[in-house]
Amino acid sequence: MGNVKRKHMELGNTISTKLAFEAANMNIFKWPLKLCIKLTSYHLTAII
Repeated sequence: MGNVKRKHMELGNTISTKLAFEAANMNIFKWPLKLCIKLTSYHLTAII
């Protein structure tokens, strides 16, 4: 079980890194970041 979780974490980190590199390459890093924060806050308020 722990092995699966570690693999999942590694996959998540890889995807995050790829997305970050792509965003930096396109020079539109701030906009998706703001959108992410907005979506996250919406999700949090929906849960609460």
